[in-house]
Amino acid sequence: KNPIKMRDVGAWADFKSVADELLKIGIITKNEYNVAEKFAKTQSLTTGSEHKILKEILKSKGYDGIIYKNTSEDIGSISFIVFDTEQIKETL
Repeated sequence: KNPIKMRDVGAWADFKSVADELLKIGIITKNEYNVAEKFAKTQSLTTGSEHKILKEILKSKGYDGIIYKNTSEDIGSISFIVFDTEQIKETL
C-alpha cells in the first residue's frame, strides 16, 4: 500500500548499500542510519537479521515495502520487496 520507490541498489543483501540509498533519498535520518549501522554490526551476516532494524524503522514511518525498476535480473521489470509475507496475494 505504501512502498518506498527506490533505484535498484544491485546488492539488496548488502546492508550498507540499502542504508546508504535510504539516507541519500531522505527516507532515514543520519541518526537512524547510525543506530541501524550499530545494530547491523552486532548481527550475524549469514542470517539477514542486520536488515531487521531498517525494516522496523521504515515500518514505523508507514512504509510497507520497496519497489524498484530492476537493472540486474530481468532488466526493466518492476520488483517488490515486501516487509510482511501477508502482503503477498496470489493472482491467477
